[in-house]
Amino acid sequence: MPQPANRSNRRRQFIVAKGFQHRIIWHFIGVVIISILFSHAISLGYLKLREITQSSGRDFIYLAGNAQETLAFSSLLDVLWLPLLISALVGILIIVIFGLLYSHRIAGPLFNLKRNMRQVGEGDLNACMQIRKNDELHDVEVAFNQMVKGLKNRFGEKKKQVRK
Repeated sequence: MPQPANRSNRRRQFIVAKGFQHRIIWHFIGVVIISILFSHAISLGYLKLREITQSSGRDFIYLAGNAQETLAFSSLLDVLWLPLLISALVGILIIVIFGLLYSHRIAGPLFNLKRNMRQVGEGDLNACMQIRKNDELHDVEVAFNQMVKGLKNRFGEKKKQVRK
């Protein structure tokens, strides 16, 4: 049965890897902005297309003019439900694709780290972690490789002491 969380172990600082966390935040802000721009482009494109193809102007909401007359011709929801639905689906698709690509840049190095840790745990001190240029967690790569190098040096020293 798990122990209740100790208050002294609670995280007090939310920014623990400043550069990494800021990059993630800015990437997500960028994705949201791109999704909003696509949403607006789809909505405005749909409205413009509907204005061009509509035979009777009374069925279309004009963005300029008297608001009472505009609402008398058509309901806002009747006109915008389709572009809003398409925009939402496009936004979800963009976020899913971005999430998949970006999570791969984090999950790949973690998988690599796990595999290399298993090798070191089995006694292979020739394990070397290499991360692709565009992946995250390069500081973990450096720390892991330094750790393995330190273990190799200590193991070599102990080997020399045993031989003496």
